[in-house]
Amino acid sequence: MSYASMNYEKFGMYKNIPANTARVVKAGTPVVTYTNMFGKTFNLPYRTKKQYAEIVQFIKLFRNEDITLKRILSDYNVKMGRYVNEPKLRAEIKEAFGFSKSAIDQILSIH
Repeated sequence: MSYASMNYEKFGMYKNIPANTARVVKAGTPVVTYTNMFGKTFNLPYRTKKQYAEIVQFIKLFRNEDITLKRILSDYNVKMGRYVNEPKLRAEIKEAFGFSKSAIDQILSIH
């Protein structure tokens, strides 16, 4: 009669993981990234298709405003770092978007 010298109670401590099993990485939250005309990047995470559709609609509004602003700014010439006929440009931006004077100053200084 032979007895094993191993204690079978300790088998629960060890996991049998083969060396050739690939690591499974869980996917993170998907993110929609949008960069506006001034270079600011927006990261908008979503979980469902409905949230994704809402984010896409939101980005379309941003894009339309960017296109409108680019069109307005491209209509005016720049001479020596300043826009020609700047008061008229400011009035047109205020009419199109309703921005305050400080917001218009920031737009003109960035662009």
